[in-house]
Amino acid sequence: MEKNRSGVGYYLFYLLDNLFKIDHKNEYKLFFNSFRKVKLPAWNYPNVKFYGYHWPNKILNFSFRFFRWPKVDQLIGGCDVFFIPNLCFLALDKKIKKIITAHDLSYELYPEFLSSKKKWWHYFIQPKKLFSSTERIIAVSENTKQDLVKEYGLEEDKIKVIYSGVMLPPPSPLLASVKDGLAMASPPQAPVRGPFGTGGERLDLPERFILTLGTLEPRKNLVGAIQAFNKLKEDKNFKDWQLVIAGGGGWLNKEVVKMVKDSEFKNDIKVLGYVSEEEKQELYGRAAVFLFPSFYEGFGFPPLEAMMAGCPVITSANSALAEICGGAATLVNPYKIEEVVGAIKDIGNGKREMGNGKWETGEKFDWQRTAREFLNYL
Repeated sequence: MEKNRSGVGYYLFYLLDNLFKIDHKNEYKLFFNSFRKVKLPAWNYPNVKFYGYHWPNKILNFSFRFFRWPKVDQLIGGCDVFFIPNLCFLALDKKIKKIITAHDLSYELYPEFLSSKKKWWHYFIQPKKLFSSTERIIAVSENTKQDLVKEYGLEEDKIKVIYSGVMLPPPSPLLASVKDGLAMASPPQAPVRGPFGTGGERLDLPERFILTLGTLEPRKNLVGAIQAFNKLKEDKNFKDWQLVIAGGGGWLNKEVVKMVKDSEFKNDIKVLGYVSEEEKQELYGRAAVFLFPSFYEGFGFPPLEAMMAGCPVITSANSALAEICGGAATLVNPYKIEEVVGAIKDIGNGKREMGNGKWETGEKFDWQRTAREFLNYL
């Protein structure tokens, strides 16, 4: 399990964590390979066992891809069903039934957002072949399901939509009440990372700020978020507002770094790097607006987390975001900066808070429900 969980790592941890809490009958064998020493989750259940190997990943993946060896099911002493949580290099006996989770098809629909390394990785993985050869597929949204059908010609009845859950830690005792539904008065300091994740010092967060959170990669449209912020600052009513960018380092993000450095308002832009779950809760609770103008998402954890924390959300009217957020978020065209700026101003001026409707909390995005549906689908 990765130390700094995001996306697929976040999904896998909470799915398994909740699955093990409700299922003490089936036997679970968890295969992992890491050349370096890894810290494993503390899952102390009699029906859960880890099978760890320490081969160099490049050599193992090469062997999986070109020699179809070793067979992972044989390494773990056999299994009835093999769960693949994401696209990966793998070799299994042909008789083993497989179930795989499809998180998104961004690599097919938006290849321009991928680095050369990731393009080659997907080329050798052969996603279409992997999905076509798998008996059952879990799609994290209806949008992802329809992308699978359209792009790969898969039959709809072999794909089941199972929504992921959303979970945030309890609010920090430092988190005071929110003033006017926007920002905190005299906010305390929060122990967040320094610029671009290079520091560990405490950082004063501004009284009113726009928060955007996600891996620093082109698909997240951080360039658009910065452009919207620069435009917003031209309005004197928002001269005291700042932009806080949080999230782990991704790829092809040099343009984002350059835009921050070249911005006329660079002193009002803070780039925090990766933040912990507790730090995320602090940020969501203190932000005036959560802005997530992504070009494409297969699901979209951050907007749901922000809404769960009571933060007004502005996100894109595309891919799975409209489906997941419903009427509780303000939906915009991420390519139209003026539209994004207008939505921020509406919230800042008190004309709009949580979108046009009420967010459906609880069961729809509950990890226990996700785990139960997964178990019933095996």
